[in-house]
Amino acid sequence: MGPKIRCTVGATQAIPIHARWYYGDFGPTLDGHTTQSRREAMTGVVEYLLANPIFLLPLLLLAASLAYAILKKLLKMVAIVVIAGALYVVLVEYIGSGL
Repeated sequence: MGPKIRCTVGATQAIPIHARWYYGDFGPTLDGHTTQSRREAMTGVVEYLLANPIFLLPLLLLAASLAYAILKKLLKMVAIVVIAGALYVVLVEYIGSGL
């Protein structure tokens, strides 16, 4: 028998894991919390961060540096592909395809 989960409504009940799909967004999960309660908790965290910018600023700097690093890597890859494509066109144009 698979793992059991707790129901947060009424008495605690054991519900098979394969029945979880039935409950949708508002049903119980493995740790007994509903998706709605998690959403409310995340809303509280976001509101706290917006009310206290001293904690929000380092997170924004981290996200910005991560985005910059990803874009930098992607731009390098695009530059390499463009150079390789240009060299291919030049080689085919001046040397020919050899057919």
